[in-house]
Amino acid sequence: MNVRESAGIALASLRSNKLRSFLTLLGVIIGVSSVIAVLSLVQGLNRFVSDQLMSAGSNVFTLDKIGLALEFNTVRDRLKRRDLTSDDAAAIALLSPHVSVAAAEREGVA
Repeated sequence: MNVRESAGIALASLRSNKLRSFLTLLGVIIGVSSVIAVLSLVQGLNRFVSDQLMSAGSNVFTLDKIGLALEFNTVRDRLKRRDLTSDDAAAIALLSPHVSVAAAEREGVA
């Protein structure tokens, strides 16, 4: 069996099973579209995070009660730390000669 015969059999099969062919094509289109959408979303989030980090500048750093924690136990332990206050920010500005400005910020969920 050569390529021409194989192609003819394949086309005849597609013609005789129109619904199956349509559903297969639809599945492929939805699958490819989903992969493209997820990759676009991830790339957009990467760009957003990168832009946020770059906008802060190289002379800015932040202190955080929890920091980067990937495990629940770590987060639970760090939540027991005392909250940072505006007095802590003032102490950092007073005791660190290379710090020109220190500010406190409170975050939470409403």
